[in-house]
Amino acid sequence: RTGIFKDVWLNTGVDEDLLREGIQFVRETSIRLGVQVELFASAMLPSVAQLQQMRERPWNGVQFSEEFLSSLRGMAQATSRALDVFRDNGVEPIVESKVRTSTDLSKLSAILDNDTTMLHALIDEESPPASAEREKQEIMKDKVPAEGARGLRRPPKQVEVAELQGFPPVKRRWGKGTIASGL
Repeated sequence: RTGIFKDVWLNTGVDEDLLREGIQFVRETSIRLGVQVELFASAMLPSVAQLQQMRERPWNGVQFSEEFLSSLRGMAQATSRALDVFRDNGVEPIVESKVRTSTDLSKLSAILDNDTTMLHALIDEESPPASAEREKQEIMKDKVPAEGARGLRRPPKQVEVAELQGFPPVKRRWGKGTIASGL
């Protein structure tokens, strides 16, 4: 009623029933209050680093299923089901993972498009600990020395992403940089 907030962000999770209940609660409450809100929800891209982080030092108040924590494939399956809930309920996903390589971008596209065959193929290419070294090498190959600089910089890239099934167009919500038209 006051207009203090216009959107609600749900923390990451993979319990589909709890996600549905939370979404339903927000929708019913907003109707009761006569306000219209946009719903966003966190999701994570399956990666060795993200899985290790959630096993060792998960975000405060966040608990994941054994399936999610068991393997990259388990993480992908649980995340895919959560994204299905978001898609079915008009919730825009916010991916809370770094997308640094072309493989990461392919995994992102596959998980948002609900292309489990492609996602599993990409995940099966990762086998810890070799995958962490491969990821580092892929990041470093895209970097070139900056003139007069001690460090490295990433050259600008144009990335085309097809419209993702069931979700609105990708938008940059914060941070530096621009997004090419059509994203």
